[in-house]
Amino acid sequence: MKIYIAGCFESRPRLAQRRNEIEGLGHTVTSSWLDEPDQDGLIVLPSPEACLNYAVRDLGEIRQSELLLIDTLDVNARGGREVELGFALRRLQTWLVGPRRNVFHYLVDKWCSSWEIVLEQLAGLESR
Repeated sequence: MKIYIAGCFESRPRLAQRRNEIEGLGHTVTSSWLDEPDQDGLIVLPSPEACLNYAVRDLGEIRQSELLLIDTLDVNARGGREVELGFALRRLQTWLVGPRRNVFHYLVDKWCSSWEIVLEQLAGLESR
């Protein structure tokens, strides 16, 4: 199964580990943002052109996926993962990992309180 992981940019190291675990189950993770470097630990908004390229890339990766996993364990004020969830809600299966933080989180297909539950569920799904 092709899976997109949405989450806070600051959560990249933790989510990259989850990506590795998911890929170990035979699934493909399409979230290339997980490999983006930071600027000495600071979150720096890139140029407008780079922002546009990142947004187009991320939505394209969601389109290629069958499942979007949104991680809400960490909090930030930017909201990119929420846009990704909104984009995915009508297009593919959506699972939420962590607390439901807004009304739209109740629209997901599956809610999981932890990544361990997600991995257990994905282990039972056929990978493609």
